[in-house]
Amino acid sequence: MICKLPQLMEQKGINQRQLAEQTGLSPTTVSKLYRNQLDRFDKKTVTKLCDYFGCKSINELLEIVVN
Repeated sequence: MICKLPQLMEQKGINQRQLAEQTGLSPTTVSKLYRNQLDRFDKKTVTKLCDYFGCKSINELLEIVVN
């Protein structure tokens, strides 16, 4: 699964620190999401990010990639 966080952040003109502050997520979580280094995605985290970015679908935040 690929997180599209870098693209969403670029569109909004924010950096990782700002995203962490504005969503209440830890800087470590934001950094790992940004670099696609999370093994699992917590429902609360995904909900916070979708709400923050105004995603109409989870597909705007996450992409499923089949190897």
